[in-house]
Amino acid sequence: MKTHRILLSIFSLTGFLSLSAALSAPASAQCIQSHMGIQLNIGEPAEQTHNISQTGEGPCTGNVQSSTSVQVGRGSRSGRRQHQEVNQHVQGNGNPTGIDGPTVRNGVVIEADISTPDNFNPGNRSRRSSRD
Repeated sequence: MKTHRILLSIFSLTGFLSLSAALSAPASAQCIQSHMGIQLNIGEPAEQTHNISQTGEGPCTGNVQSSTSVQVGRGSRSGRRQHQEVNQHVQGNGNPTGIDGPTVRNGVVIEADISTPDNFNPGNRSRRSSRD
């Protein structure tokens, strides 16, 4: 008899947990801000800079801001400058989940400055025959 009461209690508790899970609101992700940039220079060294500003106000859920930028410079001109300026701002207007987690922020810029030999001339493209 005691075993039946324990099993009945377990089944009742399981049913209650299943019912409460089915009636509760689904979980939602917080806001995400993301920037992916590439700065590539081939030739004389270049000045490569970037500034990423990602800000937010208020509780936020379910919003995504994403940006990309690619800069490619080629040639022997000295004094080349590459700059990326990124401004992202998200403003929340409430969070129905009641969970007030932080906004996920990720900003990455890859800078690649590839030096070439002194005798490199990108404008001189002589073709060689496969018979040579």
